Amino acid sequence: MRSLECPDNDNFNISLSLFFCLISAVLKRLLYRAPEVLRNPQEFPRGSQKSDVYSFSIILYEIVGRQGPWGRTCLSTKQILERVLFPNHYNGHITRPSTKELKCSPDLIRCIRECWQEDSEQRPDFRQVNNFLKEMLNGL
Repeated sequence: MRSLECPDNDNFNISLSLFFCLISAVLKRLLYRAPEVLRNPQEFPRGSQKSDVYSFSIILYEIVGRQGPWGRTCLSTKQILERVLFPNHYNGHITRPSTKELKCSPDLIRCIRECWQEDSEQRPDFRQVNNFLKEMLNGL
């Protein structure tokens, strides 16, 4: 969206509700980003394969859970982002979506969680994720 596309009144004041809607949409997009990309956007301007694995697992979680990228949570988007960005402010607790209510195989939950590792080097690469998903599908 460009400024020319925003509705205005006679005084060129953009609707406050539209502004907050745009801010909310931008923040929600950040829920899919890996912690290292959120913390160091200059270092990862285009992300990395490992950050893409993290994002893929958030999408996979969203598909399986059918409740959005972070499922049912009492946390706001801003609160989630704060906890992901600053785990040290929360006693070092690494915040990720809850997998308790997912109705899928424990192996798939384990795969999703492995893709959420805080240390990106501990995450599987896409080849490993693809192999796991193929094996799981062949087992059905």
